Amino acid sequence: MAHLYFMPFASRRILILMESKSHVFNSRVAVGIRPLHSITPTWFTHEEGCEVSDYTLQKRHKKLLFRRNRHAESMYVINERVADMLLDKLGNDLKQDSGRSIFEINPGPGVLTKKLLQSGFERIRVFEPHNEFIPYLKILESQYPHNLVLVPKDLTTIHTLSTRCKTSESTMLEGISRRPWHEDSPVTIVGVLPWKQYTFLRHMLWRLSNMSGLFSLGRCQFCLYIPHKEYWYMTAEPGILLSRYRATTVYYRLFFDIKLLHREPRSSFHPPGSEQIVKSSGKTFKDDGHMYLVELTPKRDLLEQLPKERLPELYFFVRQLMNARKAKLIAIMEQWVPKCGPRLIKQGYTIYTRTGDLTPRNYMEVFKQLSSWSEYPDSSFSAAIQTVKEQMDDLTS
Repeated sequence: MAHLYFMPFASRRILILMESKSHVFNSRVAVGIRPLHSITPTWFTHEEGCEVSDYTLQKRHKKLLFRRNRHAESMYVINERVADMLLDKLGNDLKQDSGRSIFEINPGPGVLTKKLLQSGFERIRVFEPHNEFIPYLKILESQYPHNLVLVPKDLTTIHTLSTRCKTSESTMLEGISRRPWHEDSPVTIVGVLPWKQYTFLRHMLWRLSNMSGLFSLGRCQFCLYIPHKEYWYMTAEPGILLSRYRATTVYYRLFFDIKLLHREPRSSFHPPGSEQIVKSSGKTFKDDGHMYLVELTPKRDLLEQLPKERLPELYFFVRQLMNARKAKLIAIMEQWVPKCGPRLIKQGYTIYTRTGDLTPRNYMEVFKQLSSWSEYPDSSFSAAIQTVKEQMDDLTS
């Protein structure tokens, strides 16, 4: 028979001690958490014949995996159904490409890692900074010594590495073969990216424009579960809701082919989160409670549209115009190149055209036109870019 022990009211907890069970169940922590039997895996072993169960995962990693956290620093796949879904969406083409590497971010206890290895992927590199999960991943590394490399670092914080610390970044990418831009991707990055790690993707946009970091290897692809809010920005349309249509929207659409593969309730990931409500310019964004599985593949013809050395200038051009999305396009352009208005009017723009009304394709067209003018090398815009380049050179010297 169960005995109830009521703790002081201030603690607001009731501990239920079941004589038939050997564990203590905390009723407050368990609110909103699915039954343990629906959470996998159970295949991990630290020693021969010693199984690490679902309950053990909760007992050992309650804070990282099970405590509800709206602003979780990392999110993990510990549900085999979700891992199978992501694996299915990756397709057979990746398996047949024996030269491609798979980078997994936030592998946690390695549920998805195990699925990737069992499915025949030959080059997998997992990035896990939390020491609590390293033993699980080392077991897999010992079982698949030729297919799995464990890197005890956080790939999503690669943008926080000092520009002087090239060694740290190159070590993370060591051993990956480079491929020409027009060929298939040398690396596919998979995993779950919570909102708190959104700066990783934003930094990748800048890296791509400079063809540095991961993109020095070639057209690195992403297949990630991202928050609804980031997908909301990614798919925004010009001229409708300017608080949503941003410079990052333009970068995503200019640099990547974007494909939505699947939507999965956030409750399928750990730790559990809560919905976000964001107010911006009188408009309210309400999180739909899902994570969006998105495939981002750099455009194969990007360097055919614009030379490599012009991409950083395009990035700067979009950033400058989108800083004031209600400003008039021609007015800003004439500050850089006086009396260029008639040339833009001939292209279909008016004195009322706002910078937030331009589509990503429009931005590419206007920049290509600007950079082709004879006044461009001596323009104030070109001078500003040169200043930025000098500052970056000082940092890396």
